[in-house]
Amino acid sequence: GQLRIRLSEHGLPMIHSFQVTERYVILVVCSLRVEPHLIGSKLFVLMEPFAGVETLGWRGEQETTVYVMDLESTSPTAGPVRTFVTDPMYMNHHINAWESDGGRKVTMDLIAYEDGSFLSNPRGFGNLEVMRDAGERALLKALRPTIRRYTLDMEEARPAAARRVGQRRWGDWRARKPAVAWARWRPFKIKTDPQAAVPHDEWPLPAAAASRQPGGCEELHVEMPRFNDRRHGAPYRFVYSVGSPDSAATHVSGIVKVDLGRPPAAEPADFGPPSTAPPEPAAARCVSWYRTAHYPSEPVFVPRPGATAEDDGVVLSVMLDGEARASYLLVLNATTMRTMATAYSPVVMPADFHGEWFSEDI
Repeated sequence: GQLRIRLSEHGLPMIHSFQVTERYVILVVCSLRVEPHLIGSKLFVLMEPFAGVETLGWRGEQETTVYVMDLESTSPTAGPVRTFVTDPMYMNHHINAWESDGGRKVTMDLIAYEDGSFLSNPRGFGNLEVMRDAGERALLKALRPTIRRYTLDMEEARPAAARRVGQRRWGDWRARKPAVAWARWRPFKIKTDPQAAVPHDEWPLPAAAASRQPGGCEELHVEMPRFNDRRHGAPYRFVYSVGSPDSAATHVSGIVKVDLGRPPAAEPADFGPPSTAPPEPAAARCVSWYRTAHYPSEPVFVPRPGATAEDDGVVLSVMLDGEARASYLLVLNATTMRTMATAYSPVVMPADFHGEWFSEDI
């Protein structure tokens, strides 16, 4: 199907991915925009380093908009089935989304940033000078990407009162038209599971950092999320990602298995207008794999043939061994996060973003 959305009021939004459920396509329009007044001097963006980045602007006073569209629509003039607004944020990657109550409610998980500096800062990702400087690399950790769970009430009748929000400001509400509803959300705070068996290469927490955390646990921040694709469009529990704790020297230090709990765990409370404070985080436990100077790519979950448990399988990641200056394929037990096998490559493979596994029958 097809439909159109007028985005002129948003400028030119920066959109990296979208989500699909049984009935809907979900498009999240964040508060990071390509600024039209900056494009004129940067028409040949591929000819000048970071020229494209310099056209991006963070509009922290504007809400993020969520469009829910009919997956089966065949009308190019049809608009969204439902439109929601929520707090300003930036996202690259969805994780999963599913419907409940006969499609009357949609739950959506994604990786969120408080602002758009992930892309709008020229001294950020993709800058080779930054990647070569340990001090500047460490600054990228301040981005602190977080898993958020959003609830979209497809039958919500009351209008949303949207808020003008500056950086880390809450409140100052204004009325919205009734066609727009508020998308409630709640972040997850990810910490090492003290009850789980710790893999041999688990992050060695400095004593000072560990002592500051309840139970000796340190908060982690994650990106490049993957999960068991058999659970796509359905409630799920485990997320595999790259990430790092606050004490790590770099922003991408290891592979993290996050346990979000069994749904409806961490469902957002009735958070929204006219609340004036961010929602309380939900607790999520994790088990992680780490090895000094080894850098992972996106972890890919592969289910074991005949498996019934959600995390019964392996996790694959193309690794860069910084000490040996070589690349290898890492195979982890997806349940315990312990190393099962490594296979070194005869050539060095540059760090990548996304990967996929294909079975023999494809």
